[in-house]
Amino acid sequence: MIHAEHALQRSVAAFLDCALTPPVWWTSIDHAGQGWRHGAQLKARGVKAGTPDIFIFAPADNPSPDKIATKVIALELKVPGRGQSHAQEETQANLFSVGTFYSVVYSIEQVERVLRGCGVALRASVSARPANAGPIFMEAGNA
Repeated sequence: MIHAEHALQRSVAAFLDCALTPPVWWTSIDHAGQGWRHGAQLKARGVKAGTPDIFIFAPADNPSPDKIATKVIALELKVPGRGQSHAQEETQANLFSVGTFYSVVYSIEQVERVLRGCGVALRASVSARPANAGPIFMEAGNA
């Protein structure tokens, strides 16, 4: 299952690189299971259990000069049959409480729907293809 989540994360990363334009910015947090020793090192450096896989920062819909105008979107990537851990559920609640949009997604298509639902402009779209064919990204005007 971990390999399937890694494949999903690589596909989502490729899509975000293709679809997002500045000033929208994103990053991924790698929590890959590399043993308890590595986990202890990450924890000692401040990496929190339950942190979502991807954070996307986009301009707010109605910016105001007197306050920070950033929309934060957190994505937790999962493969079918896998759910959130307790730490991920707690993190989701904490992020919601400070105004972060949080979504658990199982496909690139869901990532696109979430971003469009949050009002993030995309320059590419995921094309419908058989699951085993891999993703194809089409420029917004050519879909």
